[in-house]
Amino acid sequence: MKPRMKITLTGTTFTDTPLSDVGSSAFSLDHDWFTKQDLAIRTAAAGGGTLLTEGTDYTLATEDADLSARVTAAVGSGRNVYHTITIINATYQTGDLYFSGKYIADSLDPLKQPSALVTSSTFLDILQQTLPPFVPTGIHKGFVAALATEKCSGTTTSASAGKLVDTGGDFSTDGVVAGDWVYNSTDGTWARVTAVDSGTQLSIDVDVMGSGEGYKIWPEPSWPENIVELDGTTISDTECPVNGMKLPNLNAAGAYADSSVAGGMHLRGGTTAGVLQDDQMQGHWHDFWVDVTSGTGGAAGTRGAATQAGGGTYVRSPSTDGTNGTPRTGKETRGRSFSVVYIMRIK
Repeated sequence: MKPRMKITLTGTTFTDTPLSDVGSSAFSLDHDWFTKQDLAIRTAAAGGGTLLTEGTDYTLATEDADLSARVTAAVGSGRNVYHTITIINATYQTGDLYFSGKYIADSLDPLKQPSALVTSSTFLDILQQTLPPFVPTGIHKGFVAALATEKCSGTTTSASAGKLVDTGGDFSTDGVVAGDWVYNSTDGTWARVTAVDSGTQLSIDVDVMGSGEGYKIWPEPSWPENIVELDGTTISDTECPVNGMKLPNLNAAGAYADSSVAGGMHLRGGTTAGVLQDDQMQGHWHDFWVDVTSGTGGAAGTRGAATQAGGGTYVRSPSTDGTNGTPRTGKETRGRSFSVVYIMRIK
């Protein structure tokens, strides 16, 4: 039977009661989860005696890769979580041994929660470890940006189309640059800085700021090396198995034949991946009313494909039917949508 360790919590460390003589053969110790980097095994209490070393005096087994990733993300540096210690050096297979290190069993559940992801770097660490390779994934990049340190905040003092104006601000001193993320804290909308016009005015890509509305600004986040945005560029990474391949353009302007369309595209299922389809409308006819006052055509007030000779109404731009509001028109046919940035793990 394996001897069991009795764990006693002492602040952020743990210790065990001394082990009695267990004979001359190798033995294993099973106990609650611990981190390899913070583990110390000694032959005397309170940090005294000989310090045992992994690979010479003992080995570790039963690593939980999932816990290792979550603990690493939570503390911001590499942590390998193990469960079993096997003593391999005959010198230390008898007598008392003393263990100390980080005890994590009581803190595992919070690591599963978003509240533990308090910085941009810890979130990105988890993202690069858990995102499946080669799966286009839409992400709200503004929230990723907001995990970093805020550059500045304030309240707009006037409204100007495509601008953020705050006469009490100093964007140059705050280090605001093109690409930073702007959050309207009054109505929850987002935009990005396209230019710093002055210390008190920014140009933004979406007209989201009215007068007297609150705002916050964060820096553009940087993706880990194995995460890329799907913007139509070519992969240049010799460690990537698909190095040299062109990424689909799902985000940037020019994703359609009409390069003036600013938004990216939706994903659609199909039997072949990577096929680009422009927007289109099903072929159709328009009925129209003709009110003939002169010339040829149908009878007054009738509907049909009459020749318009004068005094009638031509087919014109869409207009309200009196019930459903004025139709919204533009450069593309689309459903109601919410924008995300598509990213993909490439290695």
